[in-house]
Amino acid sequence: MMKIDAQLSFVKVAEDCGIVRDAPLPPEFRDKTYNALYDFETLFYDVYRCGKYTVLQGPPLFNFQDHLEETEFYADFTRSGGVFIDRSSGVEFWLKGDRPDITIDGCLGRVTASVQPDLSQVFRKKRVLFTLSKDNDVQWIKDWVQFHVRIHGADAVLLYDNASTSYAARELEAELRRTFPGITVCVVNWNFKFGPRVWRRRDASGNEVRISSKFCQAGALQHARFRFLQKAKSVLNCDIDELVLPSGAGGSVFRAAETSLLGAVHFRGRWIGDAGAGRGEQVPRHADFASYDAGDKVGCPQKWAVVPWRCTRAMTWSAHRVKGLENYFTRSSRVAYGHFSEITTNWKYNRTAKKAPADISRYQLDDALLRAMRTAGLHGALLPA
Repeated sequence: MMKIDAQLSFVKVAEDCGIVRDAPLPPEFRDKTYNALYDFETLFYDVYRCGKYTVLQGPPLFNFQDHLEETEFYADFTRSGGVFIDRSSGVEFWLKGDRPDITIDGCLGRVTASVQPDLSQVFRKKRVLFTLSKDNDVQWIKDWVQFHVRIHGADAVLLYDNASTSYAARELEAELRRTFPGITVCVVNWNFKFGPRVWRRRDASGNEVRISSKFCQAGALQHARFRFLQKAKSVLNCDIDELVLPSGAGGSVFRAAETSLLGAVHFRGRWIGDAGAGRGEQVPRHADFASYDAGDKVGCPQKWAVVPWRCTRAMTWSAHRVKGLENYFTRSSRVAYGHFSEITTNWKYNRTAKKAPADISRYQLDDALLRAMRTAGLHGALLPA
């Protein structure tokens, strides 16, 4: 199997330049936790080829843009007729031409970044399972891959490892390659700050004010799309704690996207767990759980699968939707996913304690999920080996 050398040419502002990225949250609302999690210094996540273009991609520029416009790089970008795309959670500079490197020299520092190769050929005509992950148990990841390979026909995995401390990205890639020798596997070492939690408050009129300072996941999605997945047959975006059920007729979510009118499907999910069961001493597995709260009318935010070439460059891949394709024609009630409350490192909040014991009476067995996990060969308390 071909080894994929997925190196990044990331660019950060010089430590001694005295300039850091502005934060969208006003200073009076920031605390030590916010400052520790916010990305003050990354200018570009990567510099890479995408077809006939060289792309510099990073978080929102904010105050960096004024300093960048004073450099020769920006002058050359303007002269060459480059395209600048400013998304709400990141930016891209698209320059025509095959360049071996890019030099940025100014008050943000001086750096020459090698242009990394376009790796879209690696995933050509593949049905790709994608996620961003940090310190998830390796067995969880293997169960997640196995499920989507056997149930949906995934034949490639692209996983962005967000600075895990339990294992190195290359170690994880090697383990997945050993376990799944018949599929394409690439683990990208995405070592950037994830970002603080979304800040929410009510204004004087009672309206919710929402400020997000999280750019890492959005950056990974856009990077995967343009550097790796332009030639993929289809892509499924879901997390390690999420298993996508087949349609009622047993259909693949990849096929659902490929045969849809607009080349995409958006679908909702529901929480899967067992209120009051607790985690115990053993590391839980997906197949330990197959029950849902029948009284939960909210469910989980939607996820999606898409055919990359059906997306225009102006569209944006985000965690819960393909912006520009999300409409009535892409919403599917035939596809759903289970979101496993116990498959978590509790990195965001203590999720395993959020269900009250009183909810137990409302829990019902999800027969379709249990059948799918059995068909996929998963093992756990409900499906012993």
